[in-house]
Parts: sequence; structure tokens; C-alpha cells
Amino acid sequence: TLASEYKYSRIRQWLNEEFYTTVFTELEKELIILTTIYSNDGTDSFEDKIYIPSRDEVTNPDCGFSTGVLSDPMRALAVTDFSIASGGHKNIESSMHYGNASWYLRTPFYNDGKSADKIIMDGTIMSSLVDDSTFGIVPMLKIKINEHTPDGGEIIDEILPTCTERGSYTFVVRCTE
Repeated sequence: TLASEYKYSRIRQWLNEEFYTTVFTELEKELIILTTIYSNDGTDSFEDKIYIPSRDEVTNPDCGFSTGVLSDPMRALAVTDFSIASGGHKNIESSMHYGNASWYLRTPFYNDGKSADKIIMDGTIMSSLVDDSTFGIVPMLKIKINEHTPDGGEIIDEILPTCTERGSYTFVVRCTE
């Protein structure tokens, strides 16, 4: 197994076990929908409750992201209190990106087996060895959203992701198809 293969990664296991059981209430857990994740070449798939974004997801212009790898303020994220409490690092050197973090994507870097794509503090996509503890992650999930019908009833729809928007400690999928 390659170190950069997300399907078998320790971070995937941690997200769907320890993070999931620690961070979310029982009600919140009921609202989380399993998401099918595809391998980069599309030959394999698996399901997760919580996952980290791919390069395709953070370069989707329909979601407001730039398609290139250069700096994109939509990808530049500040470190959260949860991340700091979990050992996350933040930029304290540059006033322009003060408080921002670098974070991993699940996309391997050219299948070298050792590296994955990452977002650095200004929103640029680069690569790094997957064992670099100075980089964080940005968990993603799909949720059921309650909608009220005109007669006062309630419908719970499963929302399929096409875009992401910033949440308090996750990218929470809000787009519908």
C-alpha cells in the first residue's frame, strides 16, 4: 500500500472513527450521509461519513474556486480552535496570511506513493510528503437538510455535493443537484 493512498490512510481511519465519535452529537451523526469516494483513476470506490477534499473539489469553478494551482483566497483557511487544540499549526510569520494553515488533500501527487497534494496558506496547491505533521486537514461531509412543506410537514432530503462552503471546522456540503 502506498503512503499516499487515501483509502488505506491513517487519517481516513481517524476521521471516520475517533473524530466522528468525538466531535459530533448523536443527532448530528444521524444527519450525516455516507459519501462515495472514488480513487483518482476512477477504478475503485468506497464510502465514508467524513473525508478530506480532493484536488478536483477545490478547483471546481462552479463552486467559486479557481481552476489553477496558484493562490486562491477561497482555499486559504484560518486555523480553527479545534485544530490548534489538536496540535494544528498556524502561520505567525506573514501578516498577509497570518493565522492561516496549510492542509492536505486526498489526491496523491503524481502517484509517487509518498506525497499528496496540499493547500498552503495563500490557497496555492502544492505537494508534500504525507507524513509532514505541520499540515492539517479540512474534513468534509454530506448532511441531510430539513425542509418544511407548505402544509407544515417536514421533508428530509439527501443532498448530493457539487460545491463546498466554509463552515466552523469543516467544509459542509450545501449544494444541491
